[in-house]
Amino acid sequence: TPHLYGMLDQLIEGHQWVKNNLGLTPKSGWSIDPFGHGSTVPYLLKSSGITGTVIQRIHYAWKQWLAERQMGDFLWRQNWDPYGRTDLLTHNQPFDIYSIKHSCGPHPQVCLNFDFRKIPGEYTEYSLRAVPIDQYNVKQKAELLLEQYGGTGSLFPHNVVLMPLGDDLRFDHDIEWSQQYNNYKMLFDYVNHNQDKYHAEVRFGTPSDYFAAVKERT
Repeated sequence: TPHLYGMLDQLIEGHQWVKNNLGLTPKSGWSIDPFGHGSTVPYLLKSSGITGTVIQRIHYAWKQWLAERQMGDFLWRQNWDPYGRTDLLTHNQPFDIYSIKHSCGPHPQVCLNFDFRKIPGEYTEYSLRAVPIDQYNVKQKAELLLEQYGGTGSLFPHNVVLMPLGDDLRFDHDIEWSQQYNNYKMLFDYVNHNQDKYHAEVRFGTPSDYFAAVKERT
């Protein structure tokens, strides 16, 4: 269990590094792999200027509870703050883990179709299933992916979906950036060019883009 001062020190050092090296001030939290989330964390994040945060690893019973109530996005409130002065908008990823297999939608075997990493000499279950998107399969694959996104959207009242694209030890080869982006771009373009049919829009974005869209709708 980290001590308060350790948490503060890490937060200060991280924010200073981003500011000094990139000229940016963080606005979104991304905390998808700690085993549990203490209530001190959202308080510190809010105090540091964060306006929304993403979490992942909570107990399955809580994931189910939030999904049944369409409460995957919630305001994390401190027990001692009845007026909500320190509330932090928090997004809980509804599935087991953050890999593409487990986060494109409800069905991992379907999601294996959408990890386009192909590194010579590398053998994984992902590379066995996914095939490049082309003009002949784009309709079928786009509808398959959209079905997964729709299943995720049904767990939230606003129907906005935040879908991460990655896993541990990913994007460590230049070629993967092109493989993932180019194939997803074809899928997104197909859906967006047929909005009258699918009633959906898909685009690349950041957690800040997601939170902005959620606030727009709620």
